[in-house]
Amino acid sequence: MTADPLLAELAKALDSPREALWLLDELGDVAPGARREQALALARRRRDGEPLQYLLGHWPFRTIDLLVDGRALIPRPETELLVDLALDVLSFAPGSAVVCDLGCGTGAIALSVAVEERARGTVVDVLATDVSRGALALATRNAERVGAMSVTFLEGSWYDALPAALEGAITVLCSNPPYVAPGERPRLARELDFEPVIALVAADGTDGTPGFAAVETIIEGAPRWLAPGGTLLVEHGADQRAAALACAERVGLVARRDHDDLAGIPRILEARRPR
Repeated sequence: MTADPLLAELAKALDSPREALWLLDELGDVAPGARREQALALARRRRDGEPLQYLLGHWPFRTIDLLVDGRALIPRPETELLVDLALDVLSFAPGSAVVCDLGCGTGAIALSVAVEERARGTVVDVLATDVSRGALALATRNAERVGAMSVTFLEGSWYDALPAALEGAITVLCSNPPYVAPGERPRLARELDFEPVIALVAADGTDGTPGFAAVETIIEGAPRWLAPGGTLLVEHGADQRAAALACAERVGLVARRDHDDLAGIPRILEARRPR
């Protein structure tokens, strides 16, 4: 299969030549004498279910490469669509815009918006919040890593982290909150056992929708914080589309639509505050 004996050994241990190559690439600067020992140690951790992304210590998201570890959820391709939608909205926003990412984790959404808006010559004020100090520390390191130190990080639970001056002033409000129901988690891939529970699992919504509580909180608070005509973009679970649309209607948001992800699964609510 390959002329590299260690690569062949690692590929067999992982049953994945591609993962073996990724891991060996990360060990490129390791002294040859220690390379095999470290490679096999990583393989054992991977076989135990630890996500490849955590073993590598970083992972690409859109145009940036982010540090990742157990303090925050691993950025996923589905969330890249949310950034696409945010950028579309910002392309039509008059004057300077304010973007807020609630529950930022690694900072994937906020940092992507900041970096990509800067690349197209647009001035955007980007804020990111998280209740986890560990996640905020990771996101701050990522801001340094990708050159987006203009992003403001705030500690607190959802809207509690925001200053009162932002009420009625946010152009785009983004969030990828937890939306897995407690009873659903044991049935999910074991890799998720290594990701922070707080970023994955949420209580049921007031309407009984499993795992919907955090999404519901985001939607219900949006009218207070969005500027007139401002847009809410919130990721949700596959079975939460009807609940998300109903909640948006109940709190008076308009232009409500829900987007499928790359796999055709209901994933992102888009709604606006009336002008």
